[in-house]
Amino acid sequence: MVNIVRYPQKLRYEVRADIERVIRDTFGDWVEKVTMKMTYNFDGDECLYIHVYFVKNTPHEEGRKLGPLTGKVIDVMGEDLEDIFPYIRPMEEGSREHV
Repeated sequence: MVNIVRYPQKLRYEVRADIERVIRDTFGDWVEKVTMKMTYNFDGDECLYIHVYFVKNTPHEEGRKLGPLTGKVIDVMGEDLEDIFPYIRPMEEGSREHV
């Protein structure tokens, strides 16, 4: 029996830049940094984890923009990544990344 190891596909630079642009356009100066990682979810499906690091004291109202942001991110991911869901996690500046 042969074990087959699947590796997630790489996120192209252009797509990564488009995703970060959409996030920064949505939240402006409240965003400290954005990190992304292609991986698999608990069901074994390929997915994209996006951590959006916000500066301290970001108003809670900014969090309301996260819901519509998912659709915008899906739009810029394009056809190559149409079966991959982006999980967008808000993080506070200084918190540890746990992807």
